[in-house]
Amino acid sequence: MKNQIFAVIMAGGSGVRFWPKSRKKLPKQFLRITGDKTMIQSTVKRIDSLVPYQNTIVVTNLLHANTVQSQLPFIPSENIVLEPVGRNTAPCIGLAALIVEQKDREGVMLVLPADHWIKDDKQFCNELKIAATIAAEKETLIAFGIKPSYPETSYGYIQCGKKRSLIPETEYEICQIEKFREKPDIKQAEAFVKSGNFYWNSGTFVWKASAILEEIEKSLPFLHKGLMKIKEHFGKNNKKEEIDKIFSSFQSESIDFGVMEKTNRAEVILSQVDWSDVGSWKALKNHLPADNSGNVVSKKHILIDTNNSIIEGNERMIAAIGLKDMVVVDTKDVLLICPKEKCQQIKNLVEQLKKEGKDEFL
Repeated sequence: MKNQIFAVIMAGGSGVRFWPKSRKKLPKQFLRITGDKTMIQSTVKRIDSLVPYQNTIVVTNLLHANTVQSQLPFIPSENIVLEPVGRNTAPCIGLAALIVEQKDREGVMLVLPADHWIKDDKQFCNELKIAATIAAEKETLIAFGIKPSYPETSYGYIQCGKKRSLIPETEYEICQIEKFREKPDIKQAEAFVKSGNFYWNSGTFVWKASAILEEIEKSLPFLHKGLMKIKEHFGKNNKKEEIDKIFSSFQSESIDFGVMEKTNRAEVILSQVDWSDVGSWKALKNHLPADNSGNVVSKKHILIDTNNSIIEGNERMIAAIGLKDMVVVDTKDVLLICPKEKCQQIKNLVEQLKKEGKDEFL
């Protein structure tokens, strides 16, 4: 494939479901959660055989700029793009597409969340390479769908169209995207899994920069008009101030519903990797070793008659008796205790702290 491949790492998330360890100043993507590297370090390392560092673009915000530079010192500083405000994925991807197109008009973008877990890096890179080849040749917009192994309610789903086809010379299937579905309730999730026609939305996308800009123009004309204004300021002395002003005027739009669901160029490759967004404390049981009682523990602890719990310590000793299916997270200023099944409500706790003006705990 003659087209250059670029990676766009989306690193602007707040990681609220991993509170209180994930904070505004140091959210989940910059933490060591599943290994000795931070989530964003693992993401960049995962694809370094496919994408050189000079072609890796990280989109984050001013608050985390120094953290990105310290954790990824090999990424050129001009490749760290700072959003003045969060506006969801469509403006973020549109801005990144302008940058890629400036570097290579035929460039292919791999769009990757900064904080996901993938078991087999080599297999994932192979899938990305297959998708990049298709995107370059057919100018399609490709999403990565993961076959669900259980009815998960914290993931979005992609509904496959009726027609599937085998990608030539591979073992992978690809199909047209029928619809994107937001996080379902348990009954919907069970129906999705039973149908065999719904896949977890991994948040990974592959396309030519020019192709996604064309589709943004069709589906989100206001956003495209603003992006073209931003393009006019590339190379000018006051570009940062003007670009920030234009970007801040954008509405919040997701690439899934704003573009992918409206275009007839969208396809989903049925990925075969073992994947997780590690979206809550409960998910750690799938990624970290457990003791003989099924507990995932760190730091100093002593446990009696405690089973299937997540115990995340800091400096203090954590002592527990009789816990079952619980999460205990101790930080310097906050102690969280909740049932594993209630982990998704941690974001509600964070919202409550915001409402009460307790910003020192965010």
